[in-house]
Amino acid sequence: MQGPGFGNTLSLSLFRMKTLFQEIKASIKNNVDQERSFWRPVLPWGGVFTIKAGRKAISCMPLYVEITLKNTCTIDGFLMLLYVILRENNTFPRELSHYLGREFVDCFLHLMDTCSFTSVKLLWIWDKMEKRQYKSGIHKASLEIDLFGNEHENFTRNLERLMATIQESYCSNSQCPIRLQESNMETILINSGSQGCCCVSANQEGESRMAETLVDRASGEMMIMIRFPCVKVESDFSVFVHNYSPPHDIPHGDLIQMAVDELFCSRIEVCEQKGCGCLREFSQRVFCYGPPPFVILNMEQWKSEDLAYVPYYLDLSDHKYLLEGATLFNKEEHHYSAAFQIDGYWMHYDGLRNVNLILLNKPPELLLLSSLVYVRAAEK
Repeated sequence: MQGPGFGNTLSLSLFRMKTLFQEIKASIKNNVDQERSFWRPVLPWGGVFTIKAGRKAISCMPLYVEITLKNTCTIDGFLMLLYVILRENNTFPRELSHYLGREFVDCFLHLMDTCSFTSVKLLWIWDKMEKRQYKSGIHKASLEIDLFGNEHENFTRNLERLMATIQESYCSNSQCPIRLQESNMETILINSGSQGCCCVSANQEGESRMAETLVDRASGEMMIMIRFPCVKVESDFSVFVHNYSPPHDIPHGDLIQMAVDELFCSRIEVCEQKGCGCLREFSQRVFCYGPPPFVILNMEQWKSEDLAYVPYYLDLSDHKYLLEGATLFNKEEHHYSAAFQIDGYWMHYDGLRNVNLILLNKPPELLLLSSLVYVRAAEK
C-alpha cells in the first residue's frame, strides 16, 4: 500500500495519527530522488464546503446548500507559510495569539493539522477579512466567494497590529506649520530604487559614500548628511537564494537591507512643509507592540533584474530575522505561489497544480517576487 511520503511506504493508520506538518517532515526525511512530490494535494486552489442541514431545517428552503471558493491563491500561499512558521517555532502560537486571538490560532492549527483545507480558508475569510475585500453571490443554491485580487490586500493587511510601526519627526523651526509629526505604518512596503539610508551601520562602513552639506536655517548650524547610494546590479542571472547555509560572501550592496534601513533608521532631511525649508530629524522607526515573530516584506515594487541577491539574514529594528520563504506572482496567469523551507530543505507550493507540493533538489529561483517572509531569530 502506497502511503504518505516521497516514495516511502507507511500504513494509513500511522498516517492518521500524524498532523499534516509531521507528515510533511517525515516525507522529507524519507524521500527518494525518484519521487520528490508530496503524495496528495495540500491546500488546493479553491474549495467547496457542503452545508449539512439538521432535521429541523428540512422543512425550510435554504438560500444555498454549499459554499464555493474561487481564486484563493491570494491567501493560499500565506496560509501555508503561516502554518509552517507556527509549527516550526513552539513559542510563536502563543505570541501570535496576542495579535490574532487565541481562539483563531488554535482553530487555524487544528484545521490545518487535520487537512480541513476549505474550512481553514473560510476561517480566514470570515474572521479576518472585510466584506469589501472579496466578491460573493448566490448561484444555483451555492454561495460563491471570489478572492481574485492582490494577496497583500487579502492577507497582509489583515494581520491586525502584527507589523505596526511608528516613527516620529521633529522640525528645528519653531514656526513650522507641523513641527512634530508621527508616521504610522501597518505593513512593511520596501521601495525599490532607494537612495539608501543616511545612518551608519556596521555592515555599511565599507560602502562608497556621498556627503551632502545642509544648513539648518533655524540655527544656522552646518550639518553633514551621509547617504549610501543605491548600487545598481548589472546581471543577466536570476535571484538566487542559498539553501542549506547562509552565504559567507555578501555581494556589494545588499539592496534589501539598505532599503529596510532607509525605512527604519533615524535620519535628517529638509522639511517639506510649505514655507519651512529647515531641517527635520526623524527618529528610529520602531514596532508599536514589540518585534513580531515574523515579518512580511512587500516586494511588489521590485523587478527581478534589479535584484541579484536576497539576504538570508535581515537586521530589522535592532533584531535579527532569518529568511523563511517567499510568495511569487505569475503575471501571465495572475496567480500566486509560494516557496518555503523546513529543516533547511526548500519546498515549492502551488495550490493550482495537481501535484502542488514539491521538494526541491536545489534552492529556488525567486523570480517575480511578491513578498519575502522572515522569522525572528531566537535570542541567545
